[in-house]
Amino acid sequence: MMRPTRIGVLRETKNPPDRRVAITPEQGLHLIKTFPNINIFIQPSDIRCYTDAEYRKAGFFLTEDLRECDILIGVKEVTIPTLIPNKTYLFFSHTAKKQAHNRKLLQAVLKRNITLIDYEYLCDKNNKRVVAFGYWAGVVGAYKALRARGMRTDSFDLPPASSCHNMDEMYKHLKTISLKPIKILLTGGGRVAMGALQTIRVLHIKEVSPEEFLNNEYSEPVVCRLDPEDYVERIDGSEFNLQHFYNNPQTYRSTFKRFTKFADLFIACHYWDPNSPKFMIPEDYKENDFNISVIADISCDTQGPIPSTLRPSTIASSFY
Repeated sequence: MMRPTRIGVLRETKNPPDRRVAITPEQGLHLIKTFPNINIFIQPSDIRCYTDAEYRKAGFFLTEDLRECDILIGVKEVTIPTLIPNKTYLFFSHTAKKQAHNRKLLQAVLKRNITLIDYEYLCDKNNKRVVAFGYWAGVVGAYKALRARGMRTDSFDLPPASSCHNMDEMYKHLKTISLKPIKILLTGGGRVAMGALQTIRVLHIKEVSPEEFLNNEYSEPVVCRLDPEDYVERIDGSEFNLQHFYNNPQTYRSTFKRFTKFADLFIACHYWDPNSPKFMIPEDYKENDFNISVIADISCDTQGPIPSTLRPSTIASSFY
């Protein structure tokens, strides 16, 4: 009789600390019920969003030593000293794009004969990713954008998202605020943008078109979402074509500057190709009619299309 496959749930070791976990107690019980030939072991953690006591109550065995496990599953990069040779690991490694800061991690994985399964490259039959956090980045990022706006204007105060037990609690706090007649601008049409819109819609904010955003005044807060054709144009004057833009981003120039004169809060949720035009340049910020007071760059391309994105912020220090 074959012994059960042993799955070890890793304690997150990356700094700043990450409270997420790859398998929750409820999910673990579902997996064991669905696949009786697996056992799940939990590495203790004092920072995880689910406590060790919750795993024990669900019947899981907690252990520091996961060397007997076949598959080790986490969320973010695993620190090199904790890598166990000859195992299969699942986590976001951030190495497939040749990220220099994780080169040593990939080298250690190879040297220790580890099979690495990176969530970022798990796709369905239509080549669509099955594990992606972009939507939730949008959900929380938009909340942080509104929190920053309240702090910047001293109009309202929201607790940090990280202090909320779950999304319902976060939205409960959000529903207590009242926005003045501001114009919120959002770029992107993918998972991140849809998550951000979900949060903004909690406040029942009127959604307007780019033309309305630029030309109309409102006595209530409004939000406008931009697609690429709204903020770039062909240099040669030809008609915009989305696929052509994806394939030839260097042949386009930005038209985004016109929106900076009317937007109060800018939430960036777009995908950006390094060969495509930058949204703004530093000099734009200095112009008298530059109206944006808060930028929430969820896309976070450092040294990219938004010149004020000098570095990523952290959960502990979200604003600069």
